[in-house]
Amino acid sequence: HGRIIFSLKEISERCFHYYWNQTIFFDLVQGSNPNKPPIMISEVKKLIAKYQEVSDNYFPIVCAKVDFSSLKLEDDVNKLIAVYIRTLKRDVSFRFTNLSSVNIKYLYMIEKDTITFSPDHVFLFRENNGFLFQAINYRWSQMLESFNLCPKISTKVKAIHLGKPKRKSLNVWKKYLDLLEKDSKRCFYTSKELQEEDVSIDHVIPWSFMYSDDLWNLVYCHKSINSKKSNRTPTKSEIEKLKQRNLKLYQAILTKSPNSKATQELKVAIDKEYETKFWLACKG
Repeated sequence: HGRIIFSLKEISERCFHYYWNQTIFFDLVQGSNPNKPPIMISEVKKLIAKYQEVSDNYFPIVCAKVDFSSLKLEDDVNKLIAVYIRTLKRDVSFRFTNLSSVNIKYLYMIEKDTITFSPDHVFLFRENNGFLFQAINYRWSQMLESFNLCPKISTKVKAIHLGKPKRKSLNVWKKYLDLLEKDSKRCFYTSKELQEEDVSIDHVIPWSFMYSDDLWNLVYCHKSINSKKSNRTPTKSEIEKLKQRNLKLYQAILTKSPNSKATQELKVAIDKEYETKFWLACKG
């Protein structure tokens, strides 16, 4: 009949993947009231918590790579999708009926959980696909910036859209960290000596907040602590300990490589008290 129909189930599944990636990697806040977060974020947080408990894996993972079937979480996913469908019908879809000013009209088949477009509108979306995604991501970033103090919001939104939040190897920082702990590496959090096979590098202020690798924020710690720490905000004592570590590390690097980029960046971080600044922002 000259119409193109999409199911709200398909749209909800895509929303689920988007919100999973946004939440498990960056834990971005979506509303002004922390005691009443939007239902789509609340539901995906419950599922992420259950996934982490069942899998005993606290390291962020893209939704598309999770085997919900083998973890026996399919029913939980289906329940979440059902909530998303109801939310799209009740709280979202009606908003688009007010777009008549741009000559786009939507017909919602609520009773069949579908949304119907004319072919002309679908072709219009397809032709302007690149521009529309940039515009949507820009507006989404603007909205998130009003609720989140963390840096690089637009970069994070882009990563969520692409579904590929990338984390680089931290091994390049070992040559600097080793200036203090080459012979005897100790866990930053427990102060216990580490065996070489248990050594890992951790972001004290979570990577999901910073979305960058900075020497002032990197420490050696035990692998098990790193994997379970996930997006936990550090304590005040840990930040104070990090500040003292950075002072010692700066002196060690200054002696070895006084003109290196790492030396200058660490000096700026110390002078501007990045440890405290970003910790307070991370706490909200």
